[in-house]
Amino acid sequence: MLERLPTVNGQFPCYDTCAFLYIQMQLCTHSPRGWLRDNQILPREPRRIDSIFKQIVEGVAYIHGRGVIHRDLKPDNILFDQAGKIRVCDMGIASGFKKLEGHEMTETRTAISTPLYSAPEQNYWRYNSKVDIFSIGLILAELSVRMTVEERKKIFDNYRRGIPNDDLIFDYEESRDLICYLTKFDSKERLTCQEIFEFFE
Repeated sequence: MLERLPTVNGQFPCYDTCAFLYIQMQLCTHSPRGWLRDNQILPREPRRIDSIFKQIVEGVAYIHGRGVIHRDLKPDNILFDQAGKIRVCDMGIASGFKKLEGHEMTETRTAISTPLYSAPEQNYWRYNSKVDIFSIGLILAELSVRMTVEERKKIFDNYRRGIPNDDLIFDYEESRDLICYLTKFDSKERLTCQEIFEFFE
């Protein structure tokens, strides 16, 4: 049982045996979630969508390049710094992965994520880093198509079931085919981060 430290004038006293950990982080006050909310009415600028998404892919490529799966990518876990650059955050449920002869191994993992943005295989315990690719495909869909909360759930569930959303109206039409490649039901058919970069060339 932890003993409550006595306070002196409302402050915790410091002793020679006290140790404190201070974490300094970059101040980020905005996220794509706020950008989506603020740009719900008027058509969205394709160049801004393109910029946001490419930076997200760069962040995910960096994470994957270090043998880590984020497992919970969503607009709330992506931030804009004061210069407007993307920062991928909240690595609280990230997991490492292994490679064998240059190929990533599919491993047994916990079924943990935000269900709305999760890949279909995240419910079945065995998956690899392609779950992050599925999630950023949904994020790109949300950036490219103005949708209500109810529409978003239906659209995302369709992608999760392998049902194409052919009737969607895109503000960023160039993303339509890319989203299809990112949200393939079979994870083996999804693009890697490198292949996404090549898609834009």
